[in-house]
Amino acid sequence: MERNDAGIWKTDDTIGDLLTKGRGEAVVLAGRYKVVRKLGEGGMGSVWLAEDAKLDGRKVAIKMLPVVLATNARAIGQLKAEAKVALQLSHPKIVALRSFEDSDEGAFLVMDYVPGKTLEQILAEKGMLPEAEVLQIFKPVAEAL
Repeated sequence: MERNDAGIWKTDDTIGDLLTKGRGEAVVLAGRYKVVRKLGEGGMGSVWLAEDAKLDGRKVAIKMLPVVLATNARAIGQLKAEAKVALQLSHPKIVALRSFEDSDEGAFLVMDYVPGKTLEQILAEKGMLPEAEVLQIFKPVAEAL
């Protein structure tokens, strides 16, 4: 785990980063989710691909808070509130939330895993997109909203 010049943990590292750096063996969260790899990260944490050992290795996505917020009661409360809202949503174009976990490794959300590329990856590969392709990407988003 890297620290900045002041010896403080990097703000974008998550519990997943801490648990997986420099380890050869698999990391298992909440006794059931085997972490495979990081899928992406944003301002409020990172998302990891994992396999659910209790459901025959079904692939799931796990959202974790940054380390600096991992023990922050307010941040954990916001993550739990996010889970409650997400559980109320049901639409074919919205990823389903499966669980909110608060284990020894920290609090995290468990969601269905949807393989594919992020918008950032698509833009990095193709640059500016033609209007038709933008509509193809964002029409399902608009339908879900």
